[in-house]
Amino acid sequence: MMSERPVKTLATPALLRHGGVVRVRVRTRVAGRYRLAKGPLLGGMGEVWLAYDEELGRDVALKREPPGSLGAAAVDRLGAEARAVARFRHPHVVTLYDRIRLRRLGRTESWLVMEYVPGGNLADRPPLPVALAAHVGAQLADALGALHAEGIVHCDVKPGNVVVSGDHVVKLTDFGAAYRLGTQETVTSNSGVGFTPGYAAPEVAAGRPPLPASDVYSLGATVYALVTQRPVSPRADVSLDDELLAAGPSTRPLGELLRALLRADPGQRPGVAEARERLWELAGPPEELPPFPAREPETTLPASYNERRHARQRVPVPALVGAALLAVTALVAWGLAGWLAGRPADGRGPASHSSATGSSPGLARLIGDPRTLNPCALTSAPAFTRWGDAHLSSDYGNFDRCDVLLSSGDDDTVDVEVQLTTAPSPASPRPAGTSGRVGVADGSADSGACGRTLTLTGLPRVGVNIVAKALDGARHPLCAIADTATDLAVARLDRDSGPLPRRPGVASGSLVGRDACTLLPAAALRTVTGADGTEARPGFGNWSCSWRAATGSDYVRLRFDRPQLVGADNARPTRIGGRQAVVLPQDDGPDSCSADIAGPPYTSQDGRHATETVLVTVGGADSEARACALATKLATALAPHLPPA
Repeated sequence: MMSERPVKTLATPALLRHGGVVRVRVRTRVAGRYRLAKGPLLGGMGEVWLAYDEELGRDVALKREPPGSLGAAAVDRLGAEARAVARFRHPHVVTLYDRIRLRRLGRTESWLVMEYVPGGNLADRPPLPVALAAHVGAQLADALGALHAEGIVHCDVKPGNVVVSGDHVVKLTDFGAAYRLGTQETVTSNSGVGFTPGYAAPEVAAGRPPLPASDVYSLGATVYALVTQRPVSPRADVSLDDELLAAGPSTRPLGELLRALLRADPGQRPGVAEARERLWELAGPPEELPPFPAREPETTLPASYNERRHARQRVPVPALVGAALLAVTALVAWGLAGWLAGRPADGRGPASHSSATGSSPGLARLIGDPRTLNPCALTSAPAFTRWGDAHLSSDYGNFDRCDVLLSSGDDDTVDVEVQLTTAPSPASPRPAGTSGRVGVADGSADSGACGRTLTLTGLPRVGVNIVAKALDGARHPLCAIADTATDLAVARLDRDSGPLPRRPGVASGSLVGRDACTLLPAAALRTVTGADGTEARPGFGNWSCSWRAATGSDYVRLRFDRPQLVGADNARPTRIGGRQAVVLPQDDGPDSCSADIAGPPYTSQDGRHATETVLVTVGGADSEARACALATKLATALAPHLPPA
């Protein structure tokens, strides 16, 4: 999700001056990580570049206000529009990753970092078959329904603002004309709704405030244009059926729906949900759809730019809000397949875009052996410095996780946990979004924690749980922090290089090679659960295991750990089986207790002597005392089976 970076300064050698306007050039690094690869593409929407994110290893689109409009007003407008939809996720909407503010030669400017979509937009292509056009329309209707639920009307749906992301997958871009319902705040520089003639609803063209039904009209006009290769005719003496039939007799089944979507009275148009369902019916099975026809090579500015500069008009309305520049760029809408052919001389630069259906090496190759994957390859401390000092810890908990600890002064404030899992946490009632090969679902959120769950296409037994947890009891923007961690992980999982880095420096005798489900003798386990070991439920990498009693609520959990042995205020230091240990009453709630026992030594990431541990938890007992007695008994039974301490 979007984060606003501190004001930084670009290096002067990368800058050029033209008529008092500061410009950048190819190979400039923006904010120290985004290297400009091609551009600028200039137009009424701004200055757009193809760039390479050197930190995350992915192509992105960077957009700033046009040269000459830089200054406080432009920066504020860009930021206000970006913040309006920065948290919006949908598989058929291009994503805004970040907003960056820079100070360069006495000027403050703002850049938006957006998802790069290489498939190009749907303007200026040969006519699409009816089924394919309906398939596109159904996806757009799905995106519009989600936007309307958030109180946002797009106001500029047209082929030039629809980009091809994958095999028959499209995304809606360019929210520069968007309108937020139910507000009187104006964010843009003038009080007007932007629209493109031929696609705008009559009420918008007449200067009235847009409605969700206005997007329904534009949806119909877009589907019509995809089939006929021209906007809806304004001539009253030409019927819609005649124009459709001119494109071929196969268009007749579409006529009835388009007539309904394009009704002059917004109250008579179908709702966006009905439009989506009817379009899905017309589209038929996706596997039977033909490919998108190729566009002619571009030698001038793309049509979507020319539309906006020369054909798009603005009509004043009293309640305008610029809802977003979520993807306000023709760079994204245009696609840059030609640009990808040229790379910087050092060999680094934009990589080929990955997709679930493209020629990528696949997640299986990227992940490799999950037990050897370094979880810290999915995160990075510098991305979190907005919220305090950030420190990455590779030995803070079990082997399946990596943490970024945020601190203020000497006190840790937030723990950002990135954990590999064999069984991702159940998704929330909200549908999961997707980014390439990765599904994203929101987890639980409260004042103390906020979570996200990532699922990986083709790897049902490997997932990622991300949780931002407050450590100091104060209020923090935990979901914004979790979203930053999510974007980092998604970017690194949805790339075509691989495999991801492996776990470094595993010490001889480390518990990383042991199976937690085999450490507890069956006889000792039966004293708690009655189980004989066959009902063990292993966690990721077999680095944790749990058992539950056949009757009653007693349970046992065992996991490997790497904290300091003495931590909590109620920890009771002791020795178990000749090893250092601590007993932790109520470690997992009332009537529970844990015994943490020292395992083999290792060298921590900062070069210090450290100790791996085994944490045995007993819960559901009838008293805290009984739980502690049982946890100590189990730890005593497993101690002889551990590597030397």
